Amino acid sequence: MEFTYRVGDTTNIRAHAQWADAVQEHRLMTGRPMREDPFP
Repeated sequence: MEFTYRVGDTTNIRAHAQWADAVQEHRLMTGRPMREDPFP
């Protein structure tokens, strides 16, 4: 899996977690993935 943050960059872990949550919420609300959806 590829993410937009660099592996080992701990300053972006929390931000990425929030982004991932937003992606999942978007999927639940719309029934379709976002353009950049890290979840297969």
